[in-house]
Amino acid sequence: YFIDIYGAYAGIGHDINQLGGGGAAGFSVYRTLSVLYRGMYTVLSRPSGLIVGPRRYDHMMHLVGFEYVLQIPVIHLGWRTSFMAGYSKTRIDSVDFKKNFLESLMLSQLPTPPPDAMLTLNVFKVRHLRDNGPSVALWTGFQFAVVPFIAPFVDIGLHKSFYDEDLGDKKIIGFHLMFGVRWIFGGGDWDY
Repeated sequence: YFIDIYGAYAGIGHDINQLGGGGAAGFSVYRTLSVLYRGMYTVLSRPSGLIVGPRRYDHMMHLVGFEYVLQIPVIHLGWRTSFMAGYSKTRIDSVDFKKNFLESLMLSQLPTPPPDAMLTLNVFKVRHLRDNGPSVALWTGFQFAVVPFIAPFVDIGLHKSFYDEDLGDKKIIGFHLMFGVRWIFGGGDWDY
């Protein structure tokens, strides 16, 4: 049995890179093959500038799958590869510049503009796009067995989310980089 705790750096497309973290839990079904659950949450908040309120981006994944660890006992190293599928949820705050421009133009044409019209003319409003749906991910990386039950690791991978509502027209495909520690307990066939 094992538990992972990790920090993550992830991109969800459109140059939106986020920091976050997560964890995993699993068990070996064979010496080098495991079944596991992995959860990850990343977030980014950008300052507002001329935009009303800060823009926020976040991405969450809950995945189950398989992991294979090629063990290299001589140097206490394991090369990990995992394939997982599950559920993801994404939020992207975006600015509809065309809509904001048209609203500002209409307000400026009123004979007696409302008191906050000048404020509206100088700022952009944010649209909060949210969607959820199926997701797949592939990881590969290395773990180093410090002792037989503790193994720091680094993984890099790709993920793809399939959405059909608010974010259906956006390509939510990205990368993730994770640094963490695996705790192995309950015995097992580890060769380290």
